[in-house]
Amino acid sequence: MHKECIPIDYKSISQPVLACPVCNFFYVHPVGLECRSPGNSNGHVRIDSKGIHLNPEAPPSGRGVLIILHFTCECGHAFDYEFQFHKGNTLVECKTSRLPHDPSLRPETIWRD
Repeated sequence: MHKECIPIDYKSISQPVLACPVCNFFYVHPVGLECRSPGNSNGHVRIDSKGIHLNPEAPPSGRGVLIILHFTCECGHAFDYEFQFHKGNTLVECKTSRLPHDPSLRPETIWRD
């Protein structure tokens, strides 16, 4: 049987939604995304609640591009999905952690407006 790599909640609202990989709760907030240049090219782009940040001098991520999507859930978990391209494959990794207790240290949601 195939286990889903990225948990999706199908029952809570009228369309599938991303669920937290730690607790399976479906109230998940996007808080950032990053893209690191591959190979011999320098560069790093990050988008978060404060805007777009560009560092053209950041070292490359490896042989292929690295894309990271950052999320938090309303139960206090932070998680990232990393997509690393390498030799024709896109590798997927999920990294999880607890959010800091101090609300001022937590990442802010990227709002739609």
